[in-house]
Amino acid sequence: GGVPLRVIVVETPEKEDEPGSGRLYTLVNPEIIRASDVVEEGEEGCLSIPGWIGLIERHVWVTVKGLDRSGREVRVKAQNFLARVLQHEIDHLNGVLFTDRLTSREKLIKLPEKEEVEAGESRELVVA
Repeated sequence: GGVPLRVIVVETPEKEDEPGSGRLYTLVNPEIIRASDVVEEGEEGCLSIPGWIGLIERHVWVTVKGLDRSGREVRVKAQNFLARVLQHEIDHLNGVLFTDRLTSREKLIKLPEKEEVEAGESRELVVA
């Protein structure tokens, strides 16, 4: 039989003011166990839907529980961009795309062709 493993691998650009940034996280069977009541709208994009970004509300901070590559239980406390990325990736495991979280059609934006190519460099987007 199969082994029920759900895995995300996340690394965000290193920033001095972002705790946990620049680190590689490999989480097996991750789940959000705590989340802020406060949510913040931010830009997200995804390789599943190239050329589009959405303004998506996410929790400002989350605590994620999972297993590391050695099978040990770990907890990651993340805020801001790392929290957004973890929520985005855990959504993927549950079959949810950022477009499913749009609060209105007006919050889905088509990128100009030039920006599509440069999106990873010019914007802080979640790219999954």
